[in-house]
Amino acid sequence: MSENPVSFVKNPGKDFTRDRKLPFETVVNLLISMGGNSIYKELLESQGYDVNTATTSAFIQQRDKILPEAFEFLLHKFTESYSDIKTYRGYRLLATDGSDLLIPTNPNDSDTYFQNHPGEKGYNLLHLNAMYDLCNRIYVDVLTQPKRQENEKKGLNTMVDRSRIEDAAIKKHAYQVNFTIAIHICKHFLRFLSNIPPPDVEALIRKNILPVRPGRKDKRKIRFRKAVSFLYRVA
Repeated sequence: MSENPVSFVKNPGKDFTRDRKLPFETVVNLLISMGGNSIYKELLESQGYDVNTATTSAFIQQRDKILPEAFEFLLHKFTESYSDIKTYRGYRLLATDGSDLLIPTNPNDSDTYFQNHPGEKGYNLLHLNAMYDLCNRIYVDVLTQPKRQENEKKGLNTMVDRSRIEDAAIKKHAYQVNFTIAIHICKHFLRFLSNIPPPDVEALIRKNILPVRPGRKDKRKIRFRKAVSFLYRVA
């Protein structure tokens, strides 16, 4: 990335073309390793408290030249470089959840701005959807949404559609699932008594999914029960 940052900056051919105290690689490293201190203290620590440490203003100017897609690219490259992939009975176990992120206040951004009471200072939020590999303990994808457009189901669908994880079963067929039964299976598996062996979850899942075959002429005569709600956490 640092050798050819053209695809990751707002003004290719102009940004990060001159020698500065904060080149592209340094700025990216700082952004992914910063703690909770002020920007200038983080700069001082990273530069060994050198008297010639770049200023906060210089860092902000350099930071603003980088596109958000640079960090998405970096995340995917990092996870793809992980070769010792662990699975559960041949399956990658992925979990998704969401969390709100507080961002700088901007009253003009109606999709992220909130105000609890008239006259009070408001705040802006983004909603972060993250996909986590349970066996390998790495994040494999993230998706942000404006808080007022938060939709975790849509976020999950987007991450699944663009997933780079390949699986022979996925290549063969797509599947439709009855989520009511899926949640019942999860509860049954997680709440079994210590003296009773767990059920064959894979067999239960196979019984309650149907392959989706594009172009099928004869429509299946199956009536699906709609789920009353979809629980994405199982206690």
